[in-house]
Amino acid sequence: MALWKLTITLEEPFCCAQRPLEGNETPTTHLIPATNLRGAIAAALAWKGRTDLLPQWFGLQGPRWSPAWPVAGGEDDLVIPTPLCWMRDKSGKVEGIRNLFLDRPSQPWQRLDATLWVVSPGGSPKDAFRVRTETQMHVALDYERQASRRTALYSRTEILPGQEFHSWVEDAGGSLTKDLLEGEVFLGKRRTAGSGLAIVAVQQASEQDTPWRILADPPGDQVCLQLMTDAIVPAPNGGYWRGFSEEMLKQVMALPETSLVAGLQAFSDSRAVPGWAGKWGLPREQAVAIRAGSACRFELEGVAKETRESALDRLKQGIGIRRVEGFGIVALQPAWLGEQTSQEKQPAQMRFESEARDWPGFEDVMGHKEQQSLANKAAECAQQIFKDKDTRRKLGALAAYSARVENNADVTRYLRDMAGRIHDRGWKHAEEQLGRYVKHTEVVDIHALRFVLGAASWLAPPDGGGR
Repeated sequence: MALWKLTITLEEPFCCAQRPLEGNETPTTHLIPATNLRGAIAAALAWKGRTDLLPQWFGLQGPRWSPAWPVAGGEDDLVIPTPLCWMRDKSGKVEGIRNLFLDRPSQPWQRLDATLWVVSPGGSPKDAFRVRTETQMHVALDYERQASRRTALYSRTEILPGQEFHSWVEDAGGSLTKDLLEGEVFLGKRRTAGSGLAIVAVQQASEQDTPWRILADPPGDQVCLQLMTDAIVPAPNGGYWRGFSEEMLKQVMALPETSLVAGLQAFSDSRAVPGWAGKWGLPREQAVAIRAGSACRFELEGVAKETRESALDRLKQGIGIRRVEGFGIVALQPAWLGEQTSQEKQPAQMRFESEARDWPGFEDVMGHKEQQSLANKAAECAQQIFKDKDTRRKLGALAAYSARVENNADVTRYLRDMAGRIHDRGWKHAEEQLGRYVKHTEVVDIHALRFVLGAASWLAPPDGGGR
């Protein structure tokens, strides 16, 4: 079986919307779900004219895709869904976290707030994890007048560009090819607004490279497992299991009736899994899934050695349905469930690229002196608009648009058309501020224009924090 490791680097902001608590708030997940990643790669494959490969890559018998988890700052650190058996003291008097599989505190306890946690390669919990996000406020527009509707204000949280994610694909049939997997993909929505562009790099990996394959030595005959992703497990009554139970575990391991699942300790939760069929433009059937991070510990009694090995191998392959879409990934005997306590630290940040890459196309169009001149123009542009928040946002949108076209004339036309609308929403003023940099005689190449706009936007970002 071939195992591929995908490194996804965000080039533009990205939002994978969670179900909002309020109707006018759109929060984002802190990882890239496998369903979202599969859709982006399928669209990229179609753009390359290889629609014939879609059934092989994304069919029910195709490769199994995992979500793309964020990469922590440490070289060998792992980012995992926070186990639901990890708790903290509710009063706040006792620091650190407790593993309730191994330690039952006398004080009241509560679950951890963070959905992701960083652990060392040996399984020791290190600290909570957060991706870098930014929340933008938007005003809805009237479709006929293109004027703002004063009462329709909503927020959207996006993951900032430059952050890395890792995903793994188990390809039992050998249908995937590296050259078709690699390249640009577009994740999520609002693509015309400069969101979602990512670069996919691919390398072959071994089974031990995956976070859910790092094993520990559990005491005795106990079996520990944790869900790395939501698991949709059909129940005998026609519904879905909402948590771990003896009957559910016997079902997924296909144990004989004479076998017994004993001493079960379970910490689980459930959530609704909606969906959308883009091909048909209709919602998918909603299911109930056992939540990622749910964990349990149990023993098998009355089971022969061969039966036990085959049962654990079934757990290792995952549980439930829709596993090709990333559901039901199980970490069997994970090292971090054997750790008793840990001191809690400040949330960790994602790892960014350590070295700046060469600007695309620079080596072909100009030397160092010309590059320095363009850098000075970018700094001049940033300084000019630094106190103008609305123009900074327009600059960011213009920089994102320039990355999608092939010549300077398209950028100039875009700026002119936006400024020429009846309700220009600030684009007329932006054209007065930015027009001379877009039309400058020295910026004769699209790569140079992208550099000036991109560098100026970095120096004077939309959120107002200067570099």
